[in-house]
Amino acid sequence: MNYFPRKRCVVPIDFSERAPEELKVAAQLVASPKDLYLIHVLSRAPDFDPTMSADPARDERRRETARSFMARRYARGPLSEANLEVRLGRPGREIPAYAVEVDADLLVISSRGLTGLDHERLGSVAEVVIRFAECPVLVLRD
Repeated sequence: MNYFPRKRCVVPIDFSERAPEELKVAAQLVASPKDLYLIHVLSRAPDFDPTMSADPARDERRRETARSFMARRYARGPLSEANLEVRLGRPGREIPAYAVEVDADLLVISSRGLTGLDHERLGSVAEVVIRFAECPVLVLRD
């Protein structure tokens, strides 16, 4: 069974220093940068904060700002044809949903390998993505 190249590869971007490494690995697994689907998920305003009520115009500005930053930082040069998406919600749910929408056959995500209280407090987006993904997930670790 041949695993490479993949037709469509989703790469969650969290703007960390690990993002370029994720992109480098993912770019090696697809035939063309057009087959890369980069996604960043912005958190929604907390429901309990009355000063942060739902404002579609503000949310759209946040999405456009994040998308512009992604384009400037990651989707340039040989990756200029990569697809960019910015969503609002919970990353662990939005990332697998996006992978289904684009019919991805691989998700490439990094894990910081937190343990103990840090893991309990911060949770693991990678764990949730693995749990809900309908395609294989490649987890990159330090």
